[in-house]
Amino acid sequence: MFSKISQQLESYYGLQFEQLILELIKRKEIQLPFPFTEIRKWWYKDKEIDIVAINEETNQILVVECKWQENVDARKLLNELKEKAQHVNWNVGERKEYYFIFAKSFKEKIEEPNVFLFDLKDLEKIS
Repeated sequence: MFSKISQQLESYYGLQFEQLILELIKRKEIQLPFPFTEIRKWWYKDKEIDIVAINEETNQILVVECKWQENVDARKLLNELKEKAQHVNWNVGERKEYYFIFAKSFKEKIEEPNVFLFDLKDLEKIS
């Protein structure tokens, strides 16, 4: 019984984590590399991105993944996020892309241009 409840709680926490990150970005408590003109969840068929923010004037897009999990494989998640971003039909080939990944923790933090990782320790510093 507890394992069933525990799974439902983790799913609930995951949705709340996404909502928290969205609110922190909207309130500008998490600094973005550009000011956004639109921000929302995105999906197309079976592809879903937790948060997409764009600036229509500067052709910049931010693609965000939120994972309420420990030891997240950042490289794998980044590759999946980049693949999903290809399906966002907005200024393709002309836009500058940024990627944010939020998780409880990462197996290993990676460094790449325009890629930003945030774990719970990083989020503590924000508030």
